[in-house]
Amino acid sequence: KGFEVYQVSADTSKATWITAVQEQRLPWVSVCDFGGEASPMLRAYNVRKLPSNFLIDSKGEIVGKDLYSKALERKLAKILK
Repeated sequence: KGFEVYQVSADTSKATWITAVQEQRLPWVSVCDFGGEASPMLRAYNVRKLPSNFLIDSKGEIVGKDLYSKALERKLAKILK
């Protein structure tokens, strides 16, 4: 349906990040720059808390932020209809 999950981790330890990805068997792309709270990605998206999520459309526009549970389901249903 043209939807992909792309996770950006704020870990500082490569070993911890790799272990978590392997143990959780994440079915999506997970990347990490190991910068933790100093990561430029956190600043680029003005992340103030973890976890945070963003729905970004094919044009690169943020169409949703910090949606969980039913609110996330409703937003995705609307976008993917």
